[in-house]
Amino acid sequence: MPPAMNLLSVTRSLSFVSLLAGSLALGACNNGAQRSLRPPRAGVQRDRANRAYFELRELSAVYCQQEGHDAARTEQGARDRLSLSAQEQGYSGVRDVACERGSADCATGYTCRGIAVRYVIQAADGTVPEVRRGPCDPVCEGTATCQDGQCVAQCPTPCPGGRVCVQDSTCVGFD
Repeated sequence: MPPAMNLLSVTRSLSFVSLLAGSLALGACNNGAQRSLRPPRAGVQRDRANRAYFELRELSAVYCQQEGHDAARTEQGARDRLSLSAQEQGYSGVRDVACERGSADCATGYTCRGIAVRYVIQAADGTVPEVRRGPCDPVCEGTATCQDGQCVAQCPTPCPGGRVCVQDSTCVGFD
């Protein structure tokens, strides 16, 4: 075989090996396919304490492992980042969180996904307004803010991972 053919053959082989190694690394990071979450439920939902909330959409967050952190601490970091992201976007928090090792961003991290929820303030008679565009009627009181025609509780500080902001503007564990 001429030397030029040999070099071409070696180059192609190295390219294939690089491609294969990259594919294997990506598969190892993601542990294969991600578990699918159920779709958000429509309409008003109630938790065990009979508080009203709406499920709106799926959110996800990635947290890369920091030096000196173990896997459990890294997973908790991803859960906290997911909760904080939900609250920064105007949601009360997330439920049905599923975390998996690895991500497209870092090999030693976690990706967490969950369903964004919004707790709403109920009327005195227990009714809950549906999500709609426009102002809140009646006007929201206290620390509540108006989002999509509903008075939504606002906690003074973001709730830590696994907790949501409920009607009385306190952070509670999601039941």
